[in-house]
Amino acid sequence: MNSLGSSKNWSIFAKMGYNKIIEDKKLDNLKSWWVSLWKLNAPPRTRLLMWNILENKVPTGSLLKKRAFSGPSRCVMCLQAEESTQHLFLSCPTTRTIWAQVIQSLDLNADWQGVDINSAWEQWWNTVAAEKPRNLPLLVSWYIWVKRNAIIFENNTVDWNLLHPIICAAYTELPNEISQKQPRNIIQEKINKDMPWAYFDGAAQQQGCGGASSCIYPTRITTRLVWGLVPDQTIMQN
Repeated sequence: MNSLGSSKNWSIFAKMGYNKIIEDKKLDNLKSWWVSLWKLNAPPRTRLLMWNILENKVPTGSLLKKRAFSGPSRCVMCLQAEESTQHLFLSCPTTRTIWAQVIQSLDLNADWQGVDINSAWEQWWNTVAAEKPRNLPLLVSWYIWVKRNAIIFENNTVDWNLLHPIICAAYTELPNEISQKQPRNIIQEKINKDMPWAYFDGAAQQQGCGGASSCIYPTRITTRLVWGLVPDQTIMQN
């Protein structure tokens, strides 16, 4: 055996490298769907939720359990299984019923199904050609998540049979095509470098504000940071 190892080891490494390339290629293809996600007309909060669903970042019961959360993790919709991203938004019997009701009400020739959320999203995108129906998984997932939170955090009682009319109403309000964003009119101005100039960047909260300003002179730069909890408790630092 030479210093580089046996041919058997090299074949194993080659196979691992090939599998890694295929895996990355699949991931790149999947991320192309994420790019399309941000172009949809559904409200931004629904797009953000769907992105978190595809990334498995939604704080479901099973995910919180992995992070040492000691609370209940059973699905509040069906009370039959542990709440995971795939269960809550894809395979839960109540979710399946809601999807069937919505599809029937909107008379769509498609179905929300797959071995996991990502495959369900890809299949839906490939099956539904029109722009407007592609927003539907975002709306259904959003209202399921809102009602789920209402049960857990507000102790509300939810009639899941009344959810599909709300989803359909939100769907009908969406435009039929993706709206084209108007380009911003940016005016560029030249700065006189012989004159001092400054910029300020700040942020405000309910109880106070904070920010930073910088003054640039021809020979030096002076920066001032400002923090404040309330207006009369402002602290300055040069």
